[in-house]
Order: sequence, then structure tokens, then C-alpha cells
Amino acid sequence: HVYQAEIESLEFADWQLAAPDTKPPPITVATGPLEATWVDTPQVLQQLTMRLESAKEIAVDLEAHNYRSFGGITCLIQITVGATDSTPRSDNFLIDPFPLWKKLGVALG
Repeated sequence: HVYQAEIESLEFADWQLAAPDTKPPPITVATGPLEATWVDTPQVLQQLTMRLESAKEIAVDLEAHNYRSFGGITCLIQITVGATDSTPRSDNFLIDPFPLWKKLGVALG
């Protein structure tokens, strides 16, 4: 596998493997449009990177175009960052990867 070395060398913090102390709250369905930050400049990408550095929970969804392409091309990255002690609400980000293509690996890695 192309990522075998990375997978075998992964190390997790204790908090990442610990069972939660409490049951998570029930999932609620939004009744209106969700707010999201559109990320298409290096400045907004840096804001997202700083938000991710303090996150313990994130959700990621990728949208890809694979017509006439074996591997597909990521066309949209959706990230939701969970609430923390310092940020009491979750934040949604929609990333346009094309204008940031060469910066995404460093910023999101």
C-alpha cells in the first residue's frame, strides 16, 4: 500500500483512544440553511488551519469528479470542526481546492 509506512507509524494520543465519559447528545436535523465559511484564499485557509489545531473532533467529506479519470479529482472539501472549550459552537468550512491546490497538503496535513 502506498501509505503503509505512514499507517504503521501512526501514534495516537490517549484521549483519541479513550471511551467518552458521557453519552453524546442526540443528533438534531437543521431546520434551515447551515452557515459555512467558503475557503478559497490562503488567508481563510490559515484561519481554518488555526481552528483545526485546537479541534478534537472533525468531520470531513470529499466530493470528487472522476469522469475519464482513474483516481478522480477532489473538487470540494467539506469540514466541520466540533465545539471546544474555547469555541463553544461547531464551524463548517467549504474548501475550493483548485485555487489552493499547492497549499492544501501543508495546511491540512
